[in-house]
Amino acid sequence: MKFSIIFGLVGLLLIGIGVFIKQSYKKKLQTYTIETEATVTDMRRTGNGSSPVFEYIHDYQVFRKNSSVSTNPPMYQVGDVIKIRINPENPKQFVPVDDKIGKFASMILFIIGGVFIFSAIILAMGMGISS
Repeated sequence: MKFSIIFGLVGLLLIGIGVFIKQSYKKKLQTYTIETEATVTDMRRTGNGSSPVFEYIHDYQVFRKNSSVSTNPPMYQVGDVIKIRINPENPKQFVPVDDKIGKFASMILFIIGGVFIFSAIILAMGMGISS
């Protein structure tokens, strides 16, 4: 019975993290109101893959920002142009309009969380039958 409870709680936690990521992205889209384009100018190698370096112009100033997320294979290639929304209070902060990485991460968390919850139900049913 303990395993089914632990599996269920882990599943709920993973789904909760997925919801948090999705809601955080939606909030940024609402508050980051300046839309422009960013170009991938470089790919930085990390231990687990590659992360893009984005460059964009706002108020005649060029901004370069390394992504904090690495993927393998890379989600972007040098020369890719994406739509972004900039934080009007801090132009160094932006969010991609079509956040591939965030969508992928939340989807994976929903699926794994669902598998944990399903496993918890099967475990609980199996323990109930054997008692």
